Amino acid sequence: MGNVYEKYGVNKYLSGMGLAVDADYHGFNAGQRILECRRPLCERLGVQVTATVFTAPASQHIASKIGFEPLAELEYATYEDNGKKPFASAPGKAIVMGLKF
Repeated sequence: MGNVYEKYGVNKYLSGMGLAVDADYHGFNAGQRILECRRPLCERLGVQVTATVFTAPASQHIASKIGFEPLAELEYATYEDNGKKPFASAPGKAIVMGLKF
């Protein structure tokens, strides 16, 4: 996952399983608010870094907007599993992004 430990010089970090917001709540900054909750959670846990794989352009944009930086990227079209490219025609990419508080 883009060597988070080495990049930030830490021995632990908070990871999430992406970011998803129900369509009924789009436009209310819910995604941004969810990510912003990581700071107080990390402070309470004594963790200085958070990192997540963001798979959609919207979540990548929100993460970037609040300070996450890209650590590693994978174009979906180049992903291989047992010699096959199951997402060969898929646009976009997954980005591992990290943030140090």
